[in-house]
Amino acid sequence: MSAAAASGTARRAVLLAAGAFLLYGTWAFVANLGHGAWVGLGSAVVQGGMSLVATGASAVVLEQLFRIGRVLWARATVAALGTQALVLGVMSAIHALAGTPEIAATLAPVAIVGFVYFTSYASWLAREERRRRVAALSAADPG
Repeated sequence: MSAAAASGTARRAVLLAAGAFLLYGTWAFVANLGHGAWVGLGSAVVQGGMSLVATGASAVVLEQLFRIGRVLWARATVAALGTQALVLGVMSAIHALAGTPEIAATLAPVAIVGFVYFTSYASWLAREERRRRVAALSAADPG
């Protein structure tokens, strides 16, 4: 990967992570505001920070899980659902330790958007691998 491409990837990752912080932090604030502004703000910081880190880390986890196994559809399924379970499990535990009162409400958007994101990402990986396999077979076929 060229330096320009790596720079573009890093820039996109930072923008996505910042957007995740703002989006999910705001949602956590609203979801917990009924318990007071300070509780809402604390929940926002916790959720925003986790979303920032999770945005980058989940892509790495998903790609690692995708490498497990041989059957393409099963690899994509394990990658998407495994990443979802890991992210929600870790975030639930952190919220419990932080004293977030409305954990399910706080994580509902993360679960919904995460499912779509992880499923789409894993499906894209599967399509790309299938495309590479077909290209390799076509290149190997002399006829």
